[in-house]
Amino acid sequence: MGGLGNDPVNAEALDGSGTNNANFSTPVDGGRGRMQMYVWTSMAPDRDSTFDTTVLFHEYGHGVSNRLVGGPSVTMSALTARGMGEGWSDFYGMTLLTDAAENPHGNWPAAGYLTQLRSGWLTENYYYGLRRYSYSTDMLKNPLTFKDIDPTQIDLHPTVPRNPTYGSAQDDTQVHYQGTVWCTILNELRANMMIKHGALAGNERAMFLVTEGMKYSPANPNFVQSRDGILQATLVNHAEDMGEVWTAFAKRGMGDGATAPDSSTTTGILEQYDVPDSLEIN
Repeated sequence: MGGLGNDPVNAEALDGSGTNNANFSTPVDGGRGRMQMYVWTSMAPDRDSTFDTTVLFHEYGHGVSNRLVGGPSVTMSALTARGMGEGWSDFYGMTLLTDAAENPHGNWPAAGYLTQLRSGWLTENYYYGLRRYSYSTDMLKNPLTFKDIDPTQIDLHPTVPRNPTYGSAQDDTQVHYQGTVWCTILNELRANMMIKHGALAGNERAMFLVTEGMKYSPANPNFVQSRDGILQATLVNHAEDMGEVWTAFAKRGMGDGATAPDSSTTTGILEQYDVPDSLEIN
């Protein structure tokens, strides 16, 4: 309901204008969105990104976040906002494929199908996927915390196995790397909801709170502002889940006292692992 018309999504499978990528361009409300799904030639054999549903949902997720964050007449352009856009999209790829047997503490790869034999040899594609770490609540499998988007504080986590197609150097300000940190945090929220409400109901609750949280975020938010949007959505719609939401953020360094700089930079992160006093449990 509401919004301007005449802006259907134009979804293009086997788009021949590029390779080894996919994208979703999102103009402001009233402009037609465009999804372009390319063939990936860096794998053997070539693979059609349209057949990797995690990628399809990821790209469509860009349309959702761009229309909701800051309102339908604003698109995300700042560095950390675009980084979170990649994380929101991975999150949709995860949640929209969840079934009743899902283990909230399991491992989830983004683009597992597309990355088989990546670089000519990767066979751990259904563990790592396209990201440096598999999405997991286990800190020994995915160690990322809030500070890992800050070039002055990043921890390379040398004791945790990393996707072997990535070198030791990490551009922590790159949007997909930021997105991996953001989706890792959102996955903690998802796991807490699934444990509390059951796999399907909890997954749906997490997706609802994250999506509603976008509507409470300012234009081009930083990580903390987007966290606060989700907290506000929780308070308004499901206040009984505030404890689980706060502890999810706090586990990865986005607790009550965490701060972030303007969304044009990732330098100046302050991690905190606390929750508000009223939620503390001894």
